[in-house]
Amino acid sequence: MDLVAKFHDYVSNIIDEEGVYPAPGMSIDKDGKMEVAALCEPKTAFDWFWNQVTIGQSKECIFGLDRSTKNGQGTEFADVVTCVHWKEGMDDKEWDTSFRIGVINYQYEPKIVRAFDFENAFWIEKMAGEAKLFRPHFRMVVKAS
Repeated sequence: MDLVAKFHDYVSNIIDEEGVYPAPGMSIDKDGKMEVAALCEPKTAFDWFWNQVTIGQSKECIFGLDRSTKNGQGTEFADVVTCVHWKEGMDDKEWDTSFRIGVINYQYEPKIVRAFDFENAFWIEKMAGEAKLFRPHFRMVVKAS
């Protein structure tokens, strides 16, 4: 399953006149089961994300936060969903830096939803800072005996 594509489709379908709320999260566990989360604020979203990564039960997860933009942020529209995606073994990096950040540029009327942009320097820096700010300082892996 392409979780990033599924997430993009989901976000595209839940945009309304108020934007994207609650913040969506999706996770695939070790058994291939999907969890869809409704996250109400940035700290809750980052806590959910890091819990997926640190408890060792998720093999991939992604979440997004609806944001308003300003000029100079490299976005096309006034609204974006900023996303953090983690996948087990991504780029052979350490668990706490093994994520990528992207944005989904969108507008409600007329409805336009762009493909993921994983090259937006402004939001990569901002979301990476937030991810590190809310990051736990250890990872616990639970193994069945």
